[in-house]
Amino acid sequence: PAANTRNSTAIRESEPLPSGVQPTDFQLLDVLGTGTFGTVRLCTYKPTGRFYCVKVLNKEKMIHMKAIEHIRNEKSIL
Repeated sequence: PAANTRNSTAIRESEPLPSGVQPTDFQLLDVLGTGTFGTVRLCTYKPTGRFYCVKVLNKEKMIHMKAIEHIRNEKSIL
């Protein structure tokens, strides 16, 4: 098979974010995926430039579909 010529970046566990981080501390970039309750976005943390993924959920839709416990379970797993 042909060699992979794309640049690759090692995936590593990121450092925890400091307390008091606000949504405005991030610059939203590309959409990585969408689901029933929201969207996963690639973003950068403005003070450091590090990349993170943020899951943006639609609370109204979660409540309407009675999926609150499901979302809580997902949060505890992640």
